[in-house]
Amino acid sequence: MRLRNAILVCLVCGLASMPWGCGKPPDPPRPETTADLDPSLKEAFATALRAVEENPGNDRSWQELGLTYHANARPDLAAACYEVLVARNPGDARVHALRAMALDDVGDRSGRLESMRKAVEHDPRNVEYQWQLSRYQLSDGQADQACVTAEEARSIDGNNVQAAHALAHALLEAEQDARAETVLKAWLVKQPGDLHAHHLLGVALRNQGRALSARGHVAAGMGSGPDWHGAESRVIETWARGPQALRTRGLALVDAGEADQAVTIFNHLVSGYPDDATLVLNLGMATAATGDSTTAESLYEQAVRMDPELDIAHRQLAGLELRGRSEAALRGDADALGQAEAHLRRAQEIAPDSAATNALLGRVMVLQGRTAEAAELLAKASIANPGDLQLGFSTANLLLDEGRHDDAMSIIEVMRVLRPDDPQLVVLSAAVHSGRGDLETARTLLQQAQRRWPRHPGVKAAITDLEASQ
Repeated sequence: MRLRNAILVCLVCGLASMPWGCGKPPDPPRPETTADLDPSLKEAFATALRAVEENPGNDRSWQELGLTYHANARPDLAAACYEVLVARNPGDARVHALRAMALDDVGDRSGRLESMRKAVEHDPRNVEYQWQLSRYQLSDGQADQACVTAEEARSIDGNNVQAAHALAHALLEAEQDARAETVLKAWLVKQPGDLHAHHLLGVALRNQGRALSARGHVAAGMGSGPDWHGAESRVIETWARGPQALRTRGLALVDAGEADQAVTIFNHLVSGYPDDATLVLNLGMATAATGDSTTAESLYEQAVRMDPELDIAHRQLAGLELRGRSEAALRGDADALGQAEAHLRRAQEIAPDSAATNALLGRVMVLQGRTAEAAELLAKASIANPGDLQLGFSTANLLLDEGRHDDAMSIIEVMRVLRPDDPQLVVLSAAVHSGRGDLETARTLLQQAQRRWPRHPGVKAAITDLEASQ
């Protein structure tokens, strides 16, 4: 009898220690309706809900339900799931961080800040939680505190790009422009191709009244933005379901060289959404990547018939005309170049500022011998896409050939900001000065390059050419 009473006492105490005490476990949050959901998404929600209902005391099931909601545009329901986990595991930094990110997505500024503070409190060496907290502090007007938090993030991992960007943003907002300049210059020694860091450095220099020094960095960072996708964001994204998630995965597979898998995914999507022109286009892109140009062309044409304003489809059709052929072969094929130009002109009508379209049309015009027109388009494309250094090199050389020295120098200056240790860019700069008639500056640049790169054949050849021209 005493033993049975002791067991009962233990059971009662155990139940009382749970978040819901001795009562009924909390019901998992649900969408108001699933009638309009994609079937794959409906199934994902149902599966995750069923796991919680079958074992409401299982933390992993609650977390997976929260991640499923979070990744599929229901951060409100995700936050409710994470709230249950926070109540059960108040010392778990990760559930506090996940809750903060869900609350951020629903616009709960105070809630996200408090939750991320808790995450940092329980895992102070997690660099992602630190820079996320800095971001939240900054958007809440706490610039000085954001600087302190971002400095801590950078001290944990000096190679973390988000930590570097968070610190620079905070310093600029706190009007510590000189400190921001120092931090960004040190970062760009490690990562000279970081476009957003160049943008921020340009802002810091401009704020200090140094507009001339800022110019190249501002141009290099034009249109760039920070990437706030850390490890937790990437984990959340793996739980995405539905057509958009599959489309993203398919495109990533194409980029990774896994075109056959991408074709399987897009065939599945097109069968479910046969009226979606973009999915037909994506299937064409995946098919082209397998080497089947004939089927790809048919799919691109189908996409254009479905949506004549789909500029990417017109550009892809132009690309097929040029695909796998040498420049010599293309120069002798006026019909192929004419068809490519027609497709690109249509794409340009739809999206006149598309750097990709202007770059490809410029290439076609070079092959047609229309170099002046090509230079205009390529310069426009290069300015809009400063990170494409191959485009920048070819454009700068064409502009030099066309005698457009100032335009060439504008592009070269941006590239030298992004690649400060590239001797070819010094050679190009010297060529611009030589073309302007400023042989002394050209000679000085090449002599400096020769001291720095004494065995570089391009530098030697440029010096020889300069001496021969005098």
